[in-house]
Amino acid sequence: MDEILGAGGYGLVVAAETRAVKLFYDTADKEAVRREAEIQETARILLEGVVRVPEVHAVRSFELYFGGARYLNGIEMSRIMPYHGARSQFHVLLGYSGGDLESIWGRDTSRASGPDNPPRGFFSSGVGVGLDLSAIAWKMGWGLRRLLGAGILPIDLEWVVGSEGELWLIDFGLCRFGLVDADDFLYLEGSEGLATDIYIPRAGSEHRGSFLLGWHADV
Repeated sequence: MDEILGAGGYGLVVAAETRAVKLFYDTADKEAVRREAEIQETARILLEGVVRVPEVHAVRSFELYFGGARYLNGIEMSRIMPYHGARSQFHVLLGYSGGDLESIWGRDTSRASGPDNPPRGFFSSGVGVGLDLSAIAWKMGWGLRRLLGAGILPIDLEWVVGSEGELWLIDFGLCRFGLVDADDFLYLEGSEGLATDIYIPRAGSEHRGSFLLGWHADV
């Protein structure tokens, strides 16, 4: 394991040849790792053929040292090769217009990425790089609605684009099984809702119509 593919609030995703391994900062909560892997595999099957989710190949629960720090080793999964030559994951944000787009964000987003602040990924509006953003918005709507319908609450998920332009859904660490009214969840603000999600198009924005078409496609 060497290259960091993405760093977040709960762990690192590190390259391991043709696969990726998620290492967790919390070395004690082994049940959370198992639950995340279960939700990820359930989502992969649910969304197959439209939205891709990395396949889980192994779930482990032993500690290791990486970069001088101790982690729980974690979830081994399929590796996503990033789009457009990006060195880390290529995130597409359709609900955000900040001036820090088209750049690499660090784990601590208030500071530049560097040796003591590993990258979260490359964050883009998706404009001007050959992506069909209307199609991506539709898939976002379809995928999120399908997860909710199957009893998975899509909390703090991330959308990235792979080397062939395919859309992936990653980071299921805060998701949980449960039942809510899907339309209530769509308009709910905060972390457990989609109204302020930076990945999906906001109400009145250019690709909101495509998103809602996907959202209602299976209803």
